[in-house]
Amino acid sequence: MQIKLKFKGFLMLMLILAIAGMMATLIQRTEKYDDAWWGELSYFLANDGIIRSNLFVDMYGWGDRVLMTHKLWVVCTALWIKIWGFSIYVIKTVSLPFVLLQVFLFYRYSQKIWILATLFYLTCGVVVRYAFVSRPELAMATFGFMSWLALQRFRKKYQWRWVFVAGISSGITALFHLQGAIFMSAGALWLLWCKEYRAFVGYCIVSFCTFLFYFTDVVLYDSWDLYYNQTAHDPATHALRDISVKLKNLAKIPKMMLHSIGEIPGTILTFSCLFLRRKAKLQSSDLEKYLLLLAICFVVLSNRVVHEYMVLFFPFMLVYCAEILVKVGFGSRNKISDIFSFQYNWITWLTILYLVAGFAHDAKRIVKNFNTEPLYQRNARLHELIGDRPKKVIAPQSFIFDHIEHMHIIGLAYYHHYNSFKSDTLTPELFFQDAKKKGVDSIILENNDVTMEYEPPLNISDNFEEYHLIYRDERYRIYSVFK
Repeated sequence: MQIKLKFKGFLMLMLILAIAGMMATLIQRTEKYDDAWWGELSYFLANDGIIRSNLFVDMYGWGDRVLMTHKLWVVCTALWIKIWGFSIYVIKTVSLPFVLLQVFLFYRYSQKIWILATLFYLTCGVVVRYAFVSRPELAMATFGFMSWLALQRFRKKYQWRWVFVAGISSGITALFHLQGAIFMSAGALWLLWCKEYRAFVGYCIVSFCTFLFYFTDVVLYDSWDLYYNQTAHDPATHALRDISVKLKNLAKIPKMMLHSIGEIPGTILTFSCLFLRRKAKLQSSDLEKYLLLLAICFVVLSNRVVHEYMVLFFPFMLVYCAEILVKVGFGSRNKISDIFSFQYNWITWLTILYLVAGFAHDAKRIVKNFNTEPLYQRNARLHELIGDRPKKVIAPQSFIFDHIEHMHIIGLAYYHHYNSFKSDTLTPELFFQDAKKKGVDSIILENNDVTMEYEPPLNISDNFEEYHLIYRDERYRIYSVFK
C-alpha cells in the first residue's frame, strides 16, 4: 500500500517540527561525562597525533597512550575538531552527519515508508538524547543499518558488491565500538539462515578484515603488552571476565528497554506492531528475522547492558513499525481524519502518543538546558576563583572546555576508579597526598551525584598537606596551594 499525498504532506509538516525540536535541544545543551572523556582523547589526537589522556594520568598507562578505546569515533571527532576547533558544541555535533546518513538510508531502503520512519526516528527520545552526546552508538547503528540494507540488495540482485559493502559496513561498526561485533555476527547468521553459504564466507572475510584496522596503532607502536593490560583491566570489560557480572547484566535488559521516556514509547510501539503483524496475519519479514538475530547476538556478546545501547536497535525497530503500519493501511485513506476510522485505530492512537512523547521529551530537555548554568559560564567562574597561577589542576572532567589548552587537568573520575587499579583504599588524606605527589596546584571538588567522579565527604578538614580551602558553595569546594 501507498501513503496518500495529503497524509504525506501532514507527515512532512510533523517532520519539520521534529527537526526543529531536536535542534532546539542543542541550545545550551548540558554536558555529559562522555563529552569530556572522548573530547579529550580526540583533542590530543588532533593536536599531538596520539590518543592519550591527562584526565586519567597513570591509570593503566592512559597518560601515555590509550589503545583500548572507541578508535574510529575518536578519529572522527579529531577530524571534526580539525575543521571546527575544540568546543563543547563541536564535540556534541559529531553525530549529526551520521543522523543525516541514517535518514538517507531510510530513503534508500524504501521510498514508501522513509518519511514515516524518519519521523519516528527524529522523535525518538533516545535518538534525540544521543544525537548531541559524544557517544558512538548512533554512528554504529547507521553503519549497521547500511550493512543490513546491502544484505537486502544482495538477496534481490545477487550482486557480490553488496556482500562487500555489507561486510565493510558491519566491520566499521566494530571500529567505532567493539560492541559492533553484534552487527558483524547478525549479518553472518542471517546469511546462514537464508542458506547463502558462499556469501556467508565472503561477508565474514571482508567484515573481519575491516575490523582488523582497529589494531593499527597497536601494531604501529608494537604495544601489544600495553593493549592487553588496558583490555584486561578496563572497567568496561569487567563482564567479559566474570560470568556472574554477565548474568546480572542480562537481567538488566528489560530495564534498558524501559529506561525512560526516551526508550519506553519506541519499545511499546515496536511490540505493538509485532502484535499487529500477527493479528493482521502478515508474514514475518526479513527485517523481523534480522532484528531477532541482532537481539540474540546482543544477549550473547554484550559485555555491558546500559540504556544507550538501545540506540543500536531503534533504526531497525522504527523502520519495522513504519513497514507494518503501511502494510495494514495506515495513511492510505483520502482524508487525514480517516485514520481514526482505520480498522486498527488503536495503533493510530498509540502512534500519536509516541509522537507526543517525543515532543514532550524535547520540551523536557530544552527546559533542563535553560534551567542549568551554562558550562562555559560555570567554568569561567571556577577559573576566576582559582586564578591564572595553577598549571596542574584536579577538577570535574567538563573543566577541560576552555582550559585544556593551558592547564594540565586531572579528572575527579580518575579518583572515582582509583581503588580498581591501586592497592591502597582511597581516603581524603591519600587523595591530597596523591595530588601533592603529582604536583597539583588547585583542586576543584564538585557535589554532583550524576557523574562518576570522586567526591570526598563534606565534613573533611579545611587544610590538608599544603592545600587550603579557598572557596565553598553548595556545589563546589576549591583547595589551593596559593592562599
